[in-house]
Amino acid sequence: MKSKSSGPQAPGSGPRAQSPGLPKIMNAEKRKAGEKSRPQRASREKETRRKGERAAPKSGRRWAKALDRHPNMQRAPKKETNMQRAEIIAKGDVQKVGLRDTVQIIGRDLGLSGIVKNQEPYDVAIVAEGEKDALDKFIAELKVERRAIKVRELEVHWREATGEFPYFKILRGDWQEEMGERFDVAVGILHTMLEKQDATLEKQDASISVMKEIKMDTSEIGTVRKEVSATRKEVSRGSDEIVSTIKATSMEEKYEELRQEIAEIKAAIEDLKAKVS
Repeated sequence: MKSKSSGPQAPGSGPRAQSPGLPKIMNAEKRKAGEKSRPQRASREKETRRKGERAAPKSGRRWAKALDRHPNMQRAPKKETNMQRAEIIAKGDVQKVGLRDTVQIIGRDLGLSGIVKNQEPYDVAIVAEGEKDALDKFIAELKVERRAIKVRELEVHWREATGEFPYFKILRGDWQEEMGERFDVAVGILHTMLEKQDATLEKQDASISVMKEIKMDTSEIGTVRKEVSATRKEVSRGSDEIVSTIKATSMEEKYEELRQEIAEIKAAIEDLKAKVS
């Protein structure tokens, strides 16, 4: 049997020594990982270009390298918008009638931002920002005339939009003033309801009177029918009398004719007798 060598081992040999082919395998795995991540990077870059956005470079060198790799990647131009600001003063019956709530609803429906508030002594101030077309529709819909609200005049001043309003909201006063205004609005609505109720009752009374008149007319029609029936009966009796009278007259005339004929016959017989004798 051969004895194992116990002498010094050569460098790079032994159980812990690295295999000569291991660096190549690791490099191949890195390349595969890079090839797998490359489509993902390309997809992200394509999505970035589609949205017209780009990630901010951490340094000028990295940004320059990115432009070298993708010369067509440019910042997309910003979409031109026609954002404007309308400052409006509404005059008329506009305070304590619920106009501010109506303005807020109209502004939010049209996608505008801004504020609405009471302005002493009797007006309502409105500031709205948004697209010009939406602002034009907003101003047209502000000419409200329903229930107690009557907007008689609108003063409009155009300015550049500032973007200071995140949404459309109502700027209210202190709680006592707001409570008093709500109470006034409720009282106004109650008065309107009472007026409508009175108008309804008046119409109902008019309808009842018309129905009574119709009923009276109907009863009169019955009376007229009775009178017509009686008249018809009288006419019938008169007709019978006339017919009977005509008949009686006709019989008397015939009787008179017969009597004359008989008298003539008697006279003729007497003449014959006188001649014969």
